[in-house]
Amino acid sequence: MANPVRSAFGLKPARIPDQHELVVVELTSGTILGIGDTLSISASTPDDATTPKVTRGTASGTVSHVYMGLKDPTHDSVNGYYDGVATDYGLALPVNNNREFLVMEDADGGALSAANIGNVADLTTAADADSVTGRSAFALDSSTAATGGAKHVVILGLSKAANIATGANAIWRVRINELQLVDGFAGI
Repeated sequence: MANPVRSAFGLKPARIPDQHELVVVELTSGTILGIGDTLSISASTPDDATTPKVTRGTASGTVSHVYMGLKDPTHDSVNGYYDGVATDYGLALPVNNNREFLVMEDADGGALSAANIGNVADLTTAADADSVTGRSAFALDSSTAATGGAKHVVILGLSKAANIATGANAIWRVRINELQLVDGFAGI
């Protein structure tokens, strides 16, 4: 069975998060974000002492949150997409060792298989979000799957949704491997 052709959608929680799990984050002007992008707390000083300032994750960086949309979706946005024109406030899901996400693989350099369950892998390099759908362009970089090393995610298995098979456009369950906010975190 071949998977349907689909576009990358970044990280999507494997279960719907409770509203109280979302936190307000300060989005830095000039950073374009899509729903599902990874975020890292930035070294920049936030506008207030209660709201962390974040930037979009990078190919080699750690992850503190996953972007879920604007706090006020009627402001500077289409479908929760943050256009980066002005500093604004968004809702983000803090990540932890136990939270599962779904992510589409890119199948570059070959598709993942059941043998990759338990491996670690990176997400594709951050690209601007789709300005029509508001979705992230992050995907699971199948060419980076390995048995060890500093990689973004741990591969837990295929999505449990019907009609998902290994191969191009497969949807995988993952958890964040490179967490920014962990015991022993050295600071920013």
